Amino acid sequence: MYTITLTNSGGTAASYDLTDTLGAGLTYVSSSPSGTNVGQTTTWTSLAVPANGTLAVTVTASVDTPVTVSAVTNLAKPSGTPDPELPECDVRGDADAGECDGGQGADE
Repeated sequence: MYTITLTNSGGTAASYDLTDTLGAGLTYVSSSPSGTNVGQTTTWTSLAVPANGTLAVTVTASVDTPVTVSAVTNLAKPSGTPDPELPECDVRGDADAGECDGGQGADE
């Protein structure tokens, strides 16, 4: 599960759009709050982030089997903005496989 935390340090943000794209090797399972999912991409429109508060958005994905990649990526960003660099999560069968540690690969 990926948790995306939107933080607002000002007045209420009542119309925030978010896009989350799962990388190869992942399959979308669900999201909360519910977003619109098409293939690897989930979008939310008009999210409200409370004034001086946060909003947590979660995306649950499963790792495809058989595993055909050595690392997976997940990208969450404001809709309509350029893609930043992506951290990778190790899925090679290590004890902590499938987890990211502070945005770095699990074994880095």
